[in-house]
Amino acid sequence: MDFCYRRNRKIEDTKKADKAFDRVYAEKGDDGAALQELLGYVRAGDTVTIEDDRELGESATEFIELALALYRKRAVLICKTPKIDTAAGYWQMVLAEITKLTARSNGNDDGRPSRFVEDLYKCFDLVECRKMTVDEACDKMGIGRTTYYRYWHKVKSAPQRERHTELFEELQAKIEANELSISAACRQMNIGAGTYYKMRDQYEREKLGD
Repeated sequence: MDFCYRRNRKIEDTKKADKAFDRVYAEKGDDGAALQELLGYVRAGDTVTIEDDRELGESATEFIELALALYRKRAVLICKTPKIDTAAGYWQMVLAEITKLTARSNGNDDGRPSRFVEDLYKCFDLVECRKMTVDEACDKMGIGRTTYYRYWHKVKSAPQRERHTELFEELQAKIEANELSISAACRQMNIGAGTYYKMRDQYEREKLGD
């Protein structure tokens, strides 16, 4: 199937062109909902077209990330300005090599080290608490929205596990003794970094009250 993705263009400016596609995904806000839906729907053999590479942002990062995401699904990205077709042989070779490089990981699905994942999950908590925007999180992590929402979708779609906040005091003592990292403690309690810092603040207030 042939799809079209729009982020920065007005719908009335593209109605005629959009008739050439089976489905058009157009962002209505800054949350990347249309991009998430597109990546969840696209299948092998599909084509995604954008009018301009700036549809994805000012840097090349988001374009490469979307091209890789589609390559992993055996789909193709086409950009009209500048003219780019990732079905071309040289693009396929480049994407294949990048995929191989990122596959050399420590157990993560796209080659990023565990520290990257831990820091990104902290950003998820901050965004959820409205202490950081998605764009600020992407800038901090050096990623585009495609990668951000790919990880975010994995977190949200994962089955919810039971929290073990009753372990806080025991684990906090180990953190203060430099025997345990905050991220490791969060994993043991099945909580996010934002939740940990709230619990720590409450814990310290209670200690001062005593």
